[in-house]
Amino acid sequence: MTYHSAQVKYAFNKQVDFAVGVDNLFDKKPPFIQSYTDANTDTMTYDLQGRRWHVRAGYRW
Repeated sequence: MTYHSAQVKYAFNKQVDFAVGVDNLFDKKPPFIQSYTDANTDTMTYDLQGRRWHVRAGYRW
């Protein structure tokens, strides 16, 4: 299983920047693996949350 993530960042100048990104771009579901957990997959290996977006703004003194 391969997950893809992407992020784009724009620097307005040396002090101000803005970034937006996505994790698990194609929203891949984890495979079914019968296990002792209630998640029905290997929770330490596979992404259980699905696609996630994030935004960041930065300012440097």
